[in-house]
Amino acid sequence: MAFPTTTLLDDFNRGTASTLGANWSNDPNGVGDGRKCSVATNAATNDGTASFGDSWWNVAQYGPDIEAYVDVARTPTARIMLRFITTGIGTSGMRGYELDVNFATSPATWTIYRRDASSVSLTSTTQTTVSGDGIGAERIGSTLTMYRRASGVWSSVISTSDATYTGVCYITLSIQEVVDPGVADNFSGGTVVAGPPTPIAFRRS
Repeated sequence: MAFPTTTLLDDFNRGTASTLGANWSNDPNGVGDGRKCSVATNAATNDGTASFGDSWWNVAQYGPDIEAYVDVARTPTARIMLRFITTGIGTSGMRGYELDVNFATSPATWTIYRRDASSVSLTSTTQTTVSGDGIGAERIGSTLTMYRRASGVWSSVISTSDATYTGVCYITLSIQEVVDPGVADNFSGGTVVAGPPTPIAFRRS
């Protein structure tokens, strides 16, 4: 199946603000340290209250087959992470999957985590990732895949299977960065849109 199949949710094209706005809620794993993403230079970043900017798109849950993706507006010094959260959003009981790109290494380290009481690494690799690229992820059934867009083309970077969490999800955006301007742009995603069925050829007897 092609990736992505969904469209834009938030382009962040608005004035500098201390939060992402009404369609977002903050601190998805209930840490309680004020963590949230903010808007700067028409992109999302960490507002600087905590080491992580961490917010979730509260408009709807998506799935069970789900995808999300963002543009790398500026290469951060640390991490951009997308999550698919099935239960416990906004509490310490948050459960689901974390799709993480860590720019503290060179090349960047891409890791798929399962979020139980803590984060459990399922698989990891390294991949050159620069400003202007896209970072994306999907869950189709029990298969989790992360994608990179370079020069306009999406390609799979890493994939694994895990069936622990299979329900509908909230999508979160997490940015470990305390320096403006914004680092993630054009937040997109939703329930995966199935393509047309493969046509069946009939032979006349």
